[in-house]
Amino acid sequence: MTHLSPRLQSAAVAVAFVLALLLAACGGNDKATPASSATAVGSTGGGGAAKAPAAVTAQTRAIGAPQPGTVPVWLTSYAVLAWSDHVDQPGRVAFTISNRSLQRHSFAIIRFDGDLRALPRSSNQIATNQVKVVGQTDALEPGREVDLSVNLEAGKYVLTSLFAQDYTDGMAATFTVGGSRPSAPKPKLPADGALGIYVTENGAFASNGLVRSGKTKVTVQNLGTKAREVVIVRWRGADDSLPTKDGVVLVDGLQEVHPVPALLAGEEAQMEIDLRSGFSYVVASLVKDEYDKGIRTQFKAN
Repeated sequence: MTHLSPRLQSAAVAVAFVLALLLAACGGNDKATPASSATAVGSTGGGGAAKAPAAVTAQTRAIGAPQPGTVPVWLTSYAVLAWSDHVDQPGRVAFTISNRSLQRHSFAIIRFDGDLRALPRSSNQIATNQVKVVGQTDALEPGREVDLSVNLEAGKYVLTSLFAQDYTDGMAATFTVGGSRPSAPKPKLPADGALGIYVTENGAFASNGLVRSGKTKVTVQNLGTKAREVVIVRWRGADDSLPTKDGVVLVDGLQEVHPVPALLAGEEAQMEIDLRSGFSYVVASLVKDEYDKGIRTQFKAN
């Protein structure tokens, strides 16, 4: 029998102790840790449909100048205006969403090939469990804006609001990724201190929900595909409460009316209006049935 010297015995004990520690560490976790994974917004993972992403809760800011490299989107009561309704290539698209109205609205992008007004609904709201929401924000307070960046595949989308019954009230616009670029007129920013009014096939917009009182330059632009007559009316009530008959706004008898010259598609008109502090003004289409269909908006002078 071989006898080890005391020094070698001590070394052997130390080696055995270290080996025991290593074996315990290796055997203490017999389940492999899976690698982390993420599914990009607007895409699908594992062959299934992508879940609706959580609403963006990024800090909002006061409305400012358009952000370079983004698609400005204006929200008003009750319409959506995208300053560009088409991008050429699929991929990440950055939006800057501004609430230009006097009420709270949210913003959502829904992948949908059908008619703009044909999204499935439940209790006057979009049935989000039946559509593919690829991006959304929390509700925005009036005068606030937020950025939203999403990955969009080629196809058609609906830009809308999921707040209350905004979609049912008319807040929707189309947005296309890929394909031929539409030839619709493009909006122009108003000059400093001026108010911009924009009329489309789906609604009307004011560049600001709150406007400084006094003499104000107003530019009205027809972004639709047909000729339109528009009127600006001082009105204390809601924007949908103007008197009408047979689908046409009755301007006779109203206290303060500012008619806008008839505008062909893409045309604009400039005028000056003395806005009275504390009063609201309604912009309304005079084309038959368009006012009732939501071609209207409201702003207030302060």
